[in-house]
Formats: sequence, structure tokens, C-alpha cells
Amino acid sequence: MSAANFRLKGPGIDVDYRADGDELTVRGFGPRMSEAGDTFTGPAIARTATDVGELVEVTLLGIDRSGNS
Repeated sequence: MSAANFRLKGPGIDVDYRADGDELTVRGFGPRMSEAGDTFTGPAIARTATDVGELVEVTLLGIDRSGNS
């Protein structure tokens, strides 16, 4: 895996990012995530340069100010 790609795993969640394919996949085992995973591409992925590298973000569940999803 190159430095531009990463995989993070922990109890109940698995995140896989591939910069070469511009794709981020999140798999989970809780009520709001599916084991099959949700895949985000292109403009759905926000990137921000930081002093230590690039911050990569996606919105898993949009919630408005009243708490409605």
C-alpha cells in the first residue's frame, strides 16, 4: 500500500482510502453502517492540507441543526 492509500480498522469499523482511485469506503457493524460499506468518490470527499499531511473527510450521516437526519 502506498503512502497515498491507507486502511484503518478498529472494533466495529473499517476505513479504506485509495487516492489512486479517489475512493473512500467505510464499513461498519453498527445500526448506522452496513457491513457491505458505503463508498464515497470525487466531490463527496473533502481534502484539506495540514502540517502533517492531508486530512480526508466524508459525511456519514447528515444531521441538521434540529437533530434530524
